Amino acid sequence: DQKGIPVFSSEPKSLVGVCGRIMPFPPGHYAVIKTPGEEKGEEPVIELHEYRRIWEADHVSHDDMDRIAEAIAFVVNEGEAGVPKARAIVDELTAKYPLVM
Repeated sequence: DQKGIPVFSSEPKSLVGVCGRIMPFPPGHYAVIKTPGEEKGEEPVIELHEYRRIWEADHVSHDDMDRIAEAIAFVVNEGEAGVPKARAIVDELTAKYPLVM
């Protein structure tokens, strides 16, 4: 925008009149915005990073599909009451398969 703050939108037309420069955001990416120091005149730095390409995985594990289905079933069948049970399964699987960034 006019203050140098990055603005994102799924529709470029909503940025017209708000931003002086409109650039495409590449699909499959996310942005990390690093704000400048206290010095005036510095603009934020925007780093674009590509998400992992899960379709290029060297293997797929189906070992825990029953546990995943169980977690979904808790929420579907029990509603809000099933969320803690589902969360316990998610926590178990997240510990077993930590996210790597």
